[in-house]
Amino acid sequence: MATPHDRQTRAAIAGYADALTYVQQAARFEVFTYHPMLLSVLHFTMMRSELERSPGRYRPGLVWGSGGSPRCTQAFVRAGCGAAPMPGTRG
Repeated sequence: MATPHDRQTRAAIAGYADALTYVQQAARFEVFTYHPMLLSVLHFTMMRSELERSPGRYRPGLVWGSGGSPRCTQAFVRAGCGAAPMPGTRG
């Protein structure tokens, strides 16, 4: 009997597999143009089973890393830039 944890794991694996399959196929497209929404679509595809985590949306606030899961109590490692475009980028 599958547990909720098993279903969540299977859904996550399926999402990542679908996104990676798309990337592999896109490499063979005769015509391909990168668009910033591609990252949102890939993120949504990977995380579609966890809608409470806002798949496909850019974070409007600070992005930070701790060297592990945000749920961990590990020491702070690095803060990313906010949502404003960085100098020298297309944003």
